[in-house]
Amino acid sequence: TETVEQTLSAHATPVMALQFSPCGQYLASGSYRASKLWETSTSQLLWTANDYGSWIWGLAFSPKHPCLAVVNNDQKIRLWEYPKKRLLKTLPGFSRWITAAKFHPTQRCLASCSSDGKTRLWDIETGRTVTVFEGHQDWVIGVDFSACGQYLVTSSHDQTIKLWSVKTGKLLKSFLGHAGGVYGVRFSPDGQCLISSGLDLTLKIWDVAT
Repeated sequence: TETVEQTLSAHATPVMALQFSPCGQYLASGSYRASKLWETSTSQLLWTANDYGSWIWGLAFSPKHPCLAVVNNDQKIRLWEYPKKRLLKTLPGFSRWITAAKFHPTQRCLASCSSDGKTRLWDIETGRTVTVFEGHQDWVIGVDFSACGQYLVTSSHDQTIKLWSVKTGKLLKSFLGHAGGVYGVRFSPDGQCLISSGLDLTLKIWDVAT
C-alpha cells in the first residue's frame, strides 16, 4: 500500500478544486466560500480568501504572470496576485454559473465557460470581454487552449466538443461521439490531438486535423 506523505488540513467544507502553479512552488485549493494558497515545499498555508458567495468550482494559474483565477458560483471570477494576497480584479457580468477557466499560454487573456452555453475570452488588464464563443446548446464545462495559443477547445453537456479560432472567434470544427455530456477536454502538448471525458464512462482521443 502507498503511504500518505502529508495531510493538509485547513478547509471546513469539502475541497472541490485544486491546482498547482506552473513552477510547482504553490498549490491552490477551493471549497465552500474559501480559497487557500499553500507553499508546496513546506506545506505552509500562506493565505485564505473568504469573500465568496458560494462553492468554488475551478482554479487556474497564469503561465506567465503571478495571477490566480478563482471560479465561483456567485457568477464572478476573482483574479488574485500571489504569493502575496492582493485582489487584482473581479470579472463580473455573468448571468449564469461559471464552470471553468483557463489562461491563454502567451497573452494576458482568460477564457471562462458557463452554464449559459457560452465561452468568453477576457482581457485581464481591462476586465473586458474580447470575444464570446457561441454554439453549444447546453452547459459548457471544459475549456483548454492549444500550446501555440491559436486554438480554443470547449466541451459541453450537449455531448459535443468544439474547436475555435482564438483570433477570429469562429467555430472551426465540432466533434461528435460521446453518448452523454462531455465534462473534460484537453489538447495534447503538440496540439495534434484532443482527449475528452464524458458521462458515458469513456475517454476519447481525437485527431484535430481530420
